[in-house]
Amino acid sequence: MILFTISPIVPTDTKIVQILDKNKNNLLGIDGVIGAGIARNENDNSIVGIAIYVEDNMTNFEKIPSELDGFKVFVKRISEASEFEKERMIVRK
Repeated sequence: MILFTISPIVPTDTKIVQILDKNKNNLLGIDGVIGAGIARNENDNSIVGIAIYVEDNMTNFEKIPSELDGFKVFVKRISEASEFEKERMIVRK
């Protein structure tokens, strides 16, 4: 008899929620960061990475990581975020 262990496949959005939860204090501790969520492709709504929403006058972008746990980070000024994106933030100040 052969037994296989099947590792659960975690959906991408669930992984991102877990990553943001784990990194919440570090991200929100950066001056100018307002919140974070799932970055999506505008054409087909597929997940492309992590969105970090920042104040419009933020200048210290170098403090924001370019990726988190293998996901590309997209920085977006809050004035450029849609109402839908603002409502869907996973972590926020």
